[in-house]
Amino acid sequence: MFYNTVHVEFRKQLERLLDIGQLAPTTVIADISVLNDEGRDCYPDTLRLLQGLKKYSETKSPGEFSVQLRTGFIRLLPEYFDLPKITKYELVVAYKLGPNEKIWSVDGPSAKEHIKELTNVLAQLVNLQWFSWDSHTGKYYNDRRTRFKLSEGRQELEKLQTTFTNMRHLKTLICKNHFFDPSFFVVPPPTVKVLELGGLLSFSWWRKFAACPLTSVELLEIRKPESRHEIEDPIGDRDEFKPINELVLGDVAVTGLRDFNAKQHDYWSRRGNGYCPIDLNECILRRNKKIGPNTFKAIATSRAIDFIYQWERSFVRKIKACSLVLRDIYTRKFNKRDIDESLPAFKKICAKIIIEGPKIGSLETWEVGIKHAWKFAIDCQDTIHYRLAWYMEMIQKDQNSANRDELDDEMVSRECLQMLVRNPEFGNSGTLGTGREPSETIQHCGRMWEAVHRCVGMARHEYTRRFANYEPPNEKKFMRTCLKMLSRWPNLKDARKWEAKTRAGGLVFGHTNTLIQDVQLSRSALINEYTEKFFKGEEVEMESVTNQWVRRLAEAFNYLLPRIALQDSTIVLLVARRLVSSYLARAEGLGQYFYRRSKTFQEI
Repeated sequence: MFYNTVHVEFRKQLERLLDIGQLAPTTVIADISVLNDEGRDCYPDTLRLLQGLKKYSETKSPGEFSVQLRTGFIRLLPEYFDLPKITKYELVVAYKLGPNEKIWSVDGPSAKEHIKELTNVLAQLVNLQWFSWDSHTGKYYNDRRTRFKLSEGRQELEKLQTTFTNMRHLKTLICKNHFFDPSFFVVPPPTVKVLELGGLLSFSWWRKFAACPLTSVELLEIRKPESRHEIEDPIGDRDEFKPINELVLGDVAVTGLRDFNAKQHDYWSRRGNGYCPIDLNECILRRNKKIGPNTFKAIATSRAIDFIYQWERSFVRKIKACSLVLRDIYTRKFNKRDIDESLPAFKKICAKIIIEGPKIGSLETWEVGIKHAWKFAIDCQDTIHYRLAWYMEMIQKDQNSANRDELDDEMVSRECLQMLVRNPEFGNSGTLGTGREPSETIQHCGRMWEAVHRCVGMARHEYTRRFANYEPPNEKKFMRTCLKMLSRWPNLKDARKWEAKTRAGGLVFGHTNTLIQDVQLSRSALINEYTEKFFKGEEVEMESVTNQWVRRLAEAFNYLLPRIALQDSTIVLLVARRLVSSYLARAEGLGQYFYRRSKTFQEI
C-alpha cells in the first residue's frame, strides 16, 4: 500500500474502470503486509478497491477469476477477499509488528484461537492450489505467546490437519517453519506434488515424517532454517531439541520421489548440530529409485564437502598447535643468532612436527599449556597492577603530607617495584582511594607499565613450555617467576629474550597464516575429487585420506627425510602410518561413521 498521490489516483482510476465494467481482470496478484485498524480511515480508496474486486470476484466462477495473495495477517481476510477464488496464498507472519498491527483477530496468551482462525480461513479456500506458511520463531518473531506444548492444542491441531487433508486442489505445500508446535507434522493431502519443509524441527517431528508415505509427492526439498537463532534458541521442550544429527531415521516410507534436495551440510555454518537426521540422504535414495543422477551428484557433493571440511578443521588445528611449538623453537634460535627465517625452512620444521611430533610433550599438551599460561598471565598481571597502584597511592600520600616537591615518575616506578618484590603480599586487599582502575594509575609511569607487560609475557612463554612438558600448573610459582624477573628488570639478557620472543611471534604468525591459506586453497580440488569417489560408491577410509594429506605435506612443504628418497613406497607408507595414528587418536569415531556411510551409499 502506497501513500503518494500518484498511487492514490491510480487506485481511484482502477476502481472507476471496475465499476463501469471496462476492467475485467482474470487474475489479481496482491501483496499486503499488515492491515491495521487505522488503515480503514487513512486509506479508504485502497479498501474500496479491495471491496470492489471482491464484488467483481463474486460474479465470476473459479475458472474465470483467481487471486494470488501474499499477506502477513489472517484477520480481515474474509472481509476484503472472495476466499473461494484464492488459488495461491503465501502467509508470512514473521514481521515485527507495530502497536496497532495485528495478525490474528484474537490477541491472547494461547495459540488455540489462532489455530482455530487459521483453520476456519483455510477451510474456505476450496480452490487453493499453492500454500506457503512462514512463521519465524527466532528472535525476530514477535509472537512468542505461541510457545505451548502439543498436548495443550491437540484437538485444534487435529482439526487443522483435517482441513489440509480435505484440500482437493492443493499441489504445492511449503512449510518454511513449523505450524505452532515443532512436533506437529502436517500430513500433505494426496494431491500435493511439490513439498518443501524447513525450520527447527523436533525428534518426534522427524519420526512422523519418516513414517509418512507422502503418496503423490514427486519433489521434496528440505530447507535449512532461515534464522540461526532458531537453532541456538529453540522453543518448547529442550529435550526434544538435541542436535538433529544425533538422530538416525533408519528408513523412510516415501517411495515415489523423482527429485530430492536437502542441503544437509552447510558451507558456512558448521556448528555440529545440523538440521537434518544424519542418514536422511541415504534413506531417501535407498527407497526412491526414480531419483535422477543429478540428485545423486548433489548428495555426493554435500558429503564430500562435509568430509573435507572435517579434515581441514583437524589439519588446521594441528598447524595452529604446531605454531605454539614453533614460537618456542624460533625464540631459542633468535637467542642463539642461528636464524633461517625463510618460509621453506619453516615448512620443513612444521612438517616434521606434524609427522613425528614435538620433542617436548605433544601437540595436545602444548594446546593445554598455552591455556593455563594465558590464564595465569592475566590473573598475575591484574594482581601486580593492583599492588603497584596501592604502593603508588601510599607514596603519593606521604608526599602530600610532607609537602614535598613532585616526585619523578621513574623514581616512583623503581621504588614501587622494589617494594613489591620485597613484600609481594602487601596491598592484596582493600580498595584504591582514588577510585581509578589500577591499570589507569600505573599507566602514567611508562617504564613500570612496560616492565610488568614484558615480564609477564616472558613468564607466559616460559610456562607454556613447562606445562607442555607435563609440569603441573601452579599459579603461585608463576607469580614468583614474574616477580623475580621484575626484581632484575631492566637487564640486557632479559631485553634480548623479549626481542627474540617478539620477532619469533611475528614470524610464526605470518608463516602459519600462509600454510593455512595453502590448505584452504586446496579445498575445492579435494571436494571435487571426493565427490567423484562418493558418486561412484567408492570406499573412503581414514588411511586413504591421511595418505592424501601426507602427499600434500611432502609436496607443499618440500619435506625430505634425511638421506632417504621420498619416492620409496616403504617410506611413504611409514609416514602415512605415523599420521594415521595421530589422526585416529581424535577421530576414530568420525572415521567409523564415514566408513558406514560410504558402505550404505555403495549399496544404493
